[in-house]
Amino acid sequence: MQALSSRFLQVVDGYFLPLFQFMSSASLWTRVGTIDSIGQPESYVEALYKNLDVMESVSAMSMSDAQNNELVLRLLPEGGYEWHETVVGAGDSLIALREAAEVSYYNLGDVDDVSTTWGEIPVWFRFSTPYQLPGQDVTGSTIRARIGDGGSEFEMKIWLDLPLPMMTESLKSVEKFPDTIVFLLLPGDEFLMFAVDELIALNKGFDKDKFNYLHTGMGMDKNLIAQALREADVIETGARFETSFDYNDRKWRADYRKLPVGSQEVLVGTFIPVESLWTADLFLPVQVAFAIVFGFISLLTLFLIRDFRKNAIKLSEEEELRKLIDEGESSSLEFKSSLRWDYREEKPNKDLETVIVKSIAAFSNHDGGTLLIGVSDEGESLGLQPDYGCLKDEGKDYFELHLRNLVVSQYGVGFASEGLRIRFYILGGNEICRIDIRRGKVPLYTTVSLKGSPPSEKFFVRSGNSSRAIESMSEASEYVIKRFGRRILQ
Repeated sequence: MQALSSRFLQVVDGYFLPLFQFMSSASLWTRVGTIDSIGQPESYVEALYKNLDVMESVSAMSMSDAQNNELVLRLLPEGGYEWHETVVGAGDSLIALREAAEVSYYNLGDVDDVSTTWGEIPVWFRFSTPYQLPGQDVTGSTIRARIGDGGSEFEMKIWLDLPLPMMTESLKSVEKFPDTIVFLLLPGDEFLMFAVDELIALNKGFDKDKFNYLHTGMGMDKNLIAQALREADVIETGARFETSFDYNDRKWRADYRKLPVGSQEVLVGTFIPVESLWTADLFLPVQVAFAIVFGFISLLTLFLIRDFRKNAIKLSEEEELRKLIDEGESSSLEFKSSLRWDYREEKPNKDLETVIVKSIAAFSNHDGGTLLIGVSDEGESLGLQPDYGCLKDEGKDYFELHLRNLVVSQYGVGFASEGLRIRFYILGGNEICRIDIRRGKVPLYTTVSLKGSPPSEKFFVRSGNSSRAIESMSEASEYVIKRFGRRILQ
């Protein structure tokens, strides 16, 4: 049952987590400087589209600045996108069309609308009730963020339209669980709940007037559920939480994750009746059982062939990696023993994470390269197990998520998704992480916090087989012009 419900949670988590990561990263743009204009969209709209297209859950985006300039970006069903500039309130303003729909929004900040913050920048998040999305023949919800102080010269607003049929597509693989509910529990115990049966019905024709987004057909009491999630005993497995409760003579299982939204957190997960899990786990029709017995020998043969090929591929990959390591560190290859575990002090050390991100920036600012984590300076395979023990959840999946979040916080979602490739290999019986960094198109600056000094930006490059910071402004400018072109400094 745990495996089945965990798979369901992974689908839901995979839908919502990129959305919150994108909106959170948007607030980090303010670190570059005061944002008081949407600027020149033609210089970044292509990168913006690629970030949204990867999420596979967004159909439209709009962004406005303190002067009411608006950027409208629509993702086309057949692929690609279209965009235009306008002003808030104009006939082609997507923001004005949303306001005309008179939808209700739930606050993802404090209940009394006090902002959450990243650093010194206030950020307000809100999530709408379902409605017919402007300019689309489809029902969905809108998540929005306001970055900066309202009414001031420093303010940005971002809206993302999320068609509910896109959520349906991601849930097709779990349609066999009847009476299952997808939920978001917002700060202040405000609920958004979607019955999977109703979401699946979207494919057969959708009546938005009959769609119940808050109180499902099973009459769930949101106050009771909120109390169960906030107060009941829970089992914590890394970043995942699980608990159970009785309601309407049925036992329900809740699996969820806590997604940070500034200083607040949103609980995203599912409620599944326990009997549905038992049915899905144990029920096998006689026809299926007969087919399994009849095809057992064939399947076993296929599995043996597959395993043989996997082992052959793994052996080939290990040999290739060992050959790469034997070449030693260079301007395009570097070894790091760990991400967080300090082998000298024999304890976790978060400062080591800065060493990793500055090495990634140095490769990008140079000609690209490869970073191996879990390998000593002498080329010995140390593995990632000590790092796994330092994180909330063990395993390579959470390790990669944590590593990408570090990169996102420094260099943004665009670079994290397109500027590097992360893979894991077994070397000498130990799991190691390989990061291939592309040659960057724009310079990367790394925010470094030194003891006794305020955070400052550093520009790292490769120098031989190590990464170093260019301290001189004139030397850094000369390097950037030579490497990236004069237009970068304009």
